[in-house]
Parts: sequence; structure tokens; C-alpha cells
Amino acid sequence: MRDTVKATILAAETEARGVYNVGSGNRTTINELAKLILSLIGGHLEPTHQEP
Repeated sequence: MRDTVKATILAAETEARGVYNVGSGNRTTINELAKLILSLIGGHLEPTHQEP
């Protein structure tokens, strides 16, 4: 996690522009991420799914 935060701060402070791909090396699905965020903020929502 510290590496991801450090990379995000460095990306924000640089003058270079573009897309940055920062990852943890661990596979995390969007569903897992949504559930984690909801648990951290005390949310009680269920994610909805839509066709692309």
C-alpha cells in the first residue's frame, strides 16, 4: 500500500502528463474493491451490474 500511495503522490507532483498504471501486484476485482470501500465508509449499498 505504501508503494501505491508513494506512486500516486509522485504522479501528482510531476510535470509529466499521461496515464499511470499503478498496481499492488495482487489481483483485485472491481467487486472486491467496491465491497472494501463500502466497509471502510460504513456503507450498506449493493453494487449493481450493467452490460458494457
